[in-house]
Amino acid sequence: MHSLAVSIDTKSNDGLLDTPLKVCVVYFQISSGIVADIESTDLVVQRVDETLDRCKRAKRIPKCHLLDLAAAGLPREPQHRRKQQQALLSIFHPHPSRISQYHCIIMANLYKVCIVGSGNWGSAIARIVGSTVTKFDKFDNSVNMYVYEEMVDGRKLSEIINTEHENVKYLPGRKLPENIVAVPDIKEAVRNSNLLIFVVPHQFVDGICNQIKGSLRSDVCGISLIKGFDCRGRGIELISSAISRLLNIEMSVLMGANIAMEVADESFCEATIGCKDRKIGTVWKELFTASYFRTSIVLDPQTVELCGALKNIIAVASGFVMGLCHSDNTRAAMIRLGLIEMIRFITEFYGEARLETYFESCGIADLITTCSMGRNQRVAEAFVSSGKTLAELEKEMLKGQYLQGPLTAMEANKFLQEKNLEKDFPIFTAVYEICYHNRPVKTIIDAMREASTHAKL
Repeated sequence: MHSLAVSIDTKSNDGLLDTPLKVCVVYFQISSGIVADIESTDLVVQRVDETLDRCKRAKRIPKCHLLDLAAAGLPREPQHRRKQQQALLSIFHPHPSRISQYHCIIMANLYKVCIVGSGNWGSAIARIVGSTVTKFDKFDNSVNMYVYEEMVDGRKLSEIINTEHENVKYLPGRKLPENIVAVPDIKEAVRNSNLLIFVVPHQFVDGICNQIKGSLRSDVCGISLIKGFDCRGRGIELISSAISRLLNIEMSVLMGANIAMEVADESFCEATIGCKDRKIGTVWKELFTASYFRTSIVLDPQTVELCGALKNIIAVASGFVMGLCHSDNTRAAMIRLGLIEMIRFITEFYGEARLETYFESCGIADLITTCSMGRNQRVAEAFVSSGKTLAELEKEMLKGQYLQGPLTAMEANKFLQEKNLEKDFPIFTAVYEICYHNRPVKTIIDAMREASTHAKL
């Protein structure tokens, strides 16, 4: 027989709590996962309601700190956490509308993860995250993954993932951990989660954020794995900044030289976590680190994210060069000249970039990988000889995935036009005009020659 107690006495000891606050004690007696009816359900509900009301009135006490305090006395062993969940659900069974609210209190010392997106990169990350959460006491063992519902061979994709533990459309042949739960309802997927991993095409970010407004916990943090940025009516805006603005949450980013299928095959690689606060960066590092996937923390998130976006423009340019059958020397020159334009663009846009960030996985390593075998390079190379449009090739070659390079080139070009800087970025400008204004592909070499004449930082 185990007796678990939740108790708070908020006498100030860290400067955060200056209002005396005594919060009721709730006892759970658990024997083989079954709760004894030691007090009436109504009384328990009343006590927790009173606690929440007092929390709201004590304006100087952040809710997230109260939740941490509420759970501080609970056993952290995974087997006890499961019993705590069972106890809570049993006690509040007559009040199902309250279950999720009070589940947050009892489990507040855990991070609950939701992956927002289930393409090949999202599914590859799910393999890492699903394994990692079972190794650290701070994470809830179940991970929700938002799945845009599609029919695959007459079956719902979410049903296939939950029964066969494989994303047969976007990551075929690679099993997902059984604790990854596919959820086709975005609001339901994020409910009760306080770590959100955003990994969807960047053109869908606004729509998803607008759907989940008001459905999030107050202590939620997010991380973006999305490579791109937004220029619709507000000037240039980073994806992480857009998510932070729309949801009012703290955001970090993860970028790197990561081909999704190779990550899924557990080939060794690295990634860069860009964040403003090393404390939350450490949580993300623990969540994403595997024996084959190593991460580093950089307190320069804007540069990390811009590298992840801009390298797709250079990958398109590299694909054009390969399609024109130029030598490896030419492609190497493209990577060098492209990197210089990336650095100059980031300096113009952001102005505070740290040079050492470019030597992380998010910088030179990601650029080399993407220019050698990424989807932008492959589609751009096929564009040269196929006679098909980029839209046709995207549909034919990527099977539901999206081509980010041309769109990023268009968005970057808007920024350059506003500042009258197009001539100072000949490669960026050439990629945009080839993709959207029928400029001959062979002129990419002319752009390289122009870039080479003033390739200085």
